[in-house]
Amino acid sequence: MSWQDKFPKENRYLQTLNGILYHGDCLRILAEFPEESVDLILTDPPYGTNYGKVEGDESLETYLKFLKISFRILKPDRFLITYCFPKFISEVIKTAEEAGFEYEWIGFNYYPNMFKQKPQPLGYNRHEPFLIFSKGHPTRNSFMKDVIHIIMEKERRALHPHEKPLKALDKLVESASKEGQIVLDPFAGSGTTLMSCERLNRKWIGIEIEEEYCRLAKDRIFSCLKQRRLEEFLRCGR
Repeated sequence: MSWQDKFPKENRYLQTLNGILYHGDCLRILAEFPEESVDLILTDPPYGTNYGKVEGDESLETYLKFLKISFRILKPDRFLITYCFPKFISEVIKTAEEAGFEYEWIGFNYYPNMFKQKPQPLGYNRHEPFLIFSKGHPTRNSFMKDVIHIIMEKERRALHPHEKPLKALDKLVESASKEGQIVLDPFAGSGTTLMSCERLNRKWIGIEIEEEYCRLAKDRIFSCLKQRRLEEFLRCGR
């Protein structure tokens, strides 16, 4: 029996040896997940800014509902890591704790050379906060600092309005999970979390409501798989 067999069969957009990508509403799909079935939840939900015209980003409703159902799905002694708009940090922490999670920590992606950003009243944001919650008493897999420095590439155009850097997600995946464990991203976007899991030998489950981003995620995952096969071929040929 494959590890994938216990998860819903419907709405699968892509399936690989290490992962499943679903196309659909994550709240409906997660309702069909078995209890205590994933080892890490790492995601960047729509958080009510409506920036980039992402579906579901008109309010916090989807975000808060996701937090309430995540506790059932996450295994004991595991982490939930979620990005959050600064304005809503207190509401997110309150909702997560009401669901049963324990607030542990706040960290930041820091972009010293961020550009082309809408100015705030007194200047420009150079950071993105992420919140870390626990269910039970998890232990970290590796040590990380609370600030992840990211140098933006001017030549690269983001595939999604809220796309997170692969470097940042690599650090979070490495610190909060172990090889072979299952990582869930219910708001997968263009698939950066899923790519990180492929690179770091984690199993992964992604859910994305917009088919355009499912297609982009699929292409990126296939590219990652080709790169891994090439690297394995070169290692075997030495």
